[in-house]
Amino acid sequence: MTNLESSTSLPAPIPAQGPESVDACARPAPPFQVKSFGVASDATTQAYLLRRLLAKLGKFAQHIKNLEIRLRPSGWLGNAPQISCCLAVTLDGGAQLAVERFAFAPREAFDHATGATERLLRRTLQRLRHS
Repeated sequence: MTNLESSTSLPAPIPAQGPESVDACARPAPPFQVKSFGVASDATTQAYLLRRLLAKLGKFAQHIKNLEIRLRPSGWLGNAPQISCCLAVTLDGGAQLAVERFAFAPREAFDHATGATERLLRRTLQRLRHS
């Protein structure tokens, strides 16, 4: 890895003890990696990514084999730098999906990409069920 690239794998949250719960924290987290290429990624941002990921994609965790989040600067629009967020998802059946969104802040780009990935996963899983 170069000095501008950082890669982090976050651990899955510990499931709640006791009777089965439908709480978002009790769902198994999909295995994922965060790769930042020249974009600052501190502990607060990592915690935010995990929370949003579980909220948006936690319901599909049983179908997700691997998930990779890539944050990188993608150029300038006017006088402001743009950030690219790409979510690459591998489903347990072998299908691979990728969604990329652009914004001026890493969190904003991640939120847009996560919402689009949620919609794409829902449609893809429905198609796989009906075929």
